[in-house]
Amino acid sequence: MGKVVRGRVEYNEEYPFYLDEKSIQLFSNTTEQCSATAFEVEEHIEKVGVPDAGFLQDGIWCPWDSRLVREIDRRSVN
Repeated sequence: MGKVVRGRVEYNEEYPFYLDEKSIQLFSNTTEQCSATAFEVEEHIEKVGVPDAGFLQDGIWCPWDSRLVREIDRRSVN
């Protein structure tokens, strides 16, 4: 889970957002308010982090179906 940042980065060019690397945390359970699919985050990106917008109002995303596959060292991405 972590704080959504609008914009594209080299290691995640497919999506118009990424997670602030300083905010990323592993989790085993969270509240439903921060769960969404990557498609939903992309579809509602203008509402992310906006109070009273009704979607990830605090900007924290915790996709319940996520799983750790591997770690990417962004310093090694050219």
